[in-house]
Amino acid sequence: MAIPWAAKRQIAVFSIFALITLLILSGVIYFLVKKVFVASRNPSSGSTENLSIIWTRVFPLSSGFIDAAALLENPNHAFGAHAFRYAFKIYDAHAVLIAIKENETMINPGETFMVFEPNIPIQNRVAVKAIFEIRSLSWEAFPPSSLLQMDILRKDQFLDDVVPRVEVVVKNQSNARYKKIEATLVLFSSAGDAVAVSRTIMDALEGGEEKKLIFTWPQKISGALDAKVFFRPLP
Repeated sequence: MAIPWAAKRQIAVFSIFALITLLILSGVIYFLVKKVFVASRNPSSGSTENLSIIWTRVFPLSSGFIDAAALLENPNHAFGAHAFRYAFKIYDAHAVLIAIKENETMINPGETFMVFEPNIPIQNRVAVKAIFEIRSLSWEAFPPSSLLQMDILRKDQFLDDVVPRVEVVVKNQSNARYKKIEATLVLFSSAGDAVAVSRTIMDALEGGEEKKLIFTWPQKISGALDAKVFFRPLP
């Protein structure tokens, strides 16, 4: 039976309307998916929180050199950075910039970690303050990763020796083999202020393995009451 002309017209109009609706819905879905993807890659989108700088310190060494360190916290548990560029700006008592030390590291998701720069030359100036500056930071979605399961079994301080040092025995409490671990030790005064920092790298640590780490300084450390070690995996 032949379809009446009026019915054909209704079918054609309905088909055009359905096609337009489908195109609009496809555009909306594409826009939403793109927005979510861009948000996950762009820190200014609000999907990530800013890196927190908890404290920054300078530590005098022998004449003409200092160490500088900063304690940072990444509040993002699904985002990290493969290339994080930073700078320590060193100032004297008159707020005059006397040195700049730039470098690059990575950031793991959800970690609290130390950034440490040893032996920064300051010539014959006296450093009293450091400012930690973020030069470039691009958050990236990282795969889920568990925190290092590290225990400190013993800490022995020999800060008055000719070669001041702290010996720490650590243990990998997991069954996994850790390939490369950065261990940074911070000495704190009774008031909770950082008075010295030292760092070492473990090339590997088997599951259940114990290892002694030795942190040293070129001169005696005074006023240190406690020590804390920050561990982080390196690529």
